[in-house]
Amino acid sequence: MDHKLLPLVLIMIGTLVSVVFATSAVQPNPVAAEYPLPPRPPVVPPDPTATPRSRSGGSSGGSPPDLELVQQLSATTLQQGDLVEITLITRHIAGSRPAEDVLIFLELPTFFSIMSAQTSGWGTFAIQGEQVSVQIPALYKGNEVVTTIVGMVEEPPIYDQMQLIGSVSSSTPESNLDNNMMGQMVFFP
Repeated sequence: MDHKLLPLVLIMIGTLVSVVFATSAVQPNPVAAEYPLPPRPPVVPPDPTATPRSRSGGSSGGSPPDLELVQQLSATTLQQGDLVEITLITRHIAGSRPAEDVLIFLELPTFFSIMSAQTSGWGTFAIQGEQVSVQIPALYKGNEVVTTIVGMVEEPPIYDQMQLIGSVSSSTPESNLDNNMMGQMVFFP
């Protein structure tokens, strides 16, 4: 082969490779089309009129926060195959300081399957096995986060009653911890 043609041959090979890769990148991925990503919870910024977040871990002036968790169930008497909607409502009800590093948490028993879950809060929403958690950098006075979980009773439990316990915690010392946890009884006839 003539050495003068070598650069021309390399350019032609490079062009051919570029065309092949560009064409394959445009092709739809049928697997991705069948399984779309789940919707992400909406991202809502903190209230701009609230007291600014302290960079010192919540040790700024002002009164400590008071977080409240309320748990509601769509049904309390359940049988195998039943769906139950669990709603966790978390509020910053008092105190001028924001609650920082907030964690909302619920663990369902192993005989429940989580069918769907969503939150109105900003931050990180996660499901691992039967555990549902929402982590929020800061919750300001007057803010509310609603987390909804729909679960199905896969099999009857060994016990005829069980308590589902939701909780909220914060790295900021709170004025009242009595309203950070709530349990609801469910019954199995």
